Amino acid sequence: LRKKMIIYGLQHSQRTIAVCGALASRVKDLGITKQKVVVIPNGINISKFMPISREEARKKLGLPKDRKVILSVGHLNRNKGFHHLIDAVFDLVARNKSEKVLLIIIGSPDPEEIDYCEELKSQIKEKGLREYVTMVSGWPHDGLYQWYSAANLFCLASSNEGWPNVIFEALACGLPVVATKAGGIPEIICSPDYGILVDRPDAELLARAIKNGLQKDWNGEKLIEYANRNTWDKVAKRVFYEFKSVLEQPHV
Repeated sequence: LRKKMIIYGLQHSQRTIAVCGALASRVKDLGITKQKVVVIPNGINISKFMPISREEARKKLGLPKDRKVILSVGHLNRNKGFHHLIDAVFDLVARNKSEKVLLIIIGSPDPEEIDYCEELKSQIKEKGLREYVTMVSGWPHDGLYQWYSAANLFCLASSNEGWPNVIFEALACGLPVVATKAGGIPEIICSPDYGILVDRPDAELLARAIKNGLQKDWNGEKLIEYANRNTWDKVAKRVFYEFKSVLEQPHV
């Protein structure tokens, strides 16, 4: 029923705005003519997401200076793949003898999957990773820039995505990304200068990418400059243009 309602809405609209090419393709697969579909990605609030020094950020957050911090942010549901990241950290610690990594997961429980938070905590305990994985909940969105600034690498292990804002939030703070090739993510991480992509949410693939990401010498200024090209002001102007063009069409 929901699919039928979505198709009906798409068929009777004058314009459909998709946040990424991957979603635009899915819309077209539902029989919507490509002339009605336009891609306008989400933007970034650069007044809210800007870098501070890693030393200052870690001091504010009480994080150790000598750890390689891997950060992941999102709703606590299985789609985000946090369990794969925990397994990847276990792989790094056990197989590669990496004792200085620290995975920080920031997110709130998803009402539709209320047990997932406890599932993650159990996984951390069972794998003996309490010193290597920390979960943070209830952190205000306005304060996330501190975590992005404190980290060495941002990771998103999603199995399904549209255009995840958290990736541009990380980049705007000069933080490189490791992520899966889900939805519009390859459209964001369109260059190896911005991050490393893995084919699917898999612990071994993620561990390898994280290890490479932590060893690579990233150009933080280039990451920030790239993110700052995608502001909400620019998005708003494009959306305004589409609304205006639809309103100027002859009434049918």
